[in-house]
Amino acid sequence: MSDACLFADIAQKAHGILTQHVKSNLQSKVYQSEKVKSWTEEIMAACTRDLSKLSPNFKYIVSCLILENKGVGLHNGCACHWDNVSDGIQLVSFSNKHLQCLCTVFGVAL
Repeated sequence: MSDACLFADIAQKAHGILTQHVKSNLQSKVYQSEKVKSWTEEIMAACTRDLSKLSPNFKYIVSCLILENKGVGLHNGCACHWDNVSDGIQLVSFSNKHLQCLCTVFGVAL
């Protein structure tokens, strides 16, 4: 566990955690609307668990969006009122033939 106080110090590791869990959970999946809720919950829980091991100096907020890949565009945005030096965000985008996923983590320093 790191004592990092700046999200920039753990940003690459955070990105790796999101990538690992998104890919391992969705790589071979075909979109099934009745399963999306459990997939998102599993991804968010695993990411939050592993992120909390990186540094005790942050609160982590994880968001996961999964939608069927039908060739339409997806636009996502966020706005935060926070400390631009100590806080941060990482976003992972994943898609296969059947689905698209956006997984985001916000790290807010304590």
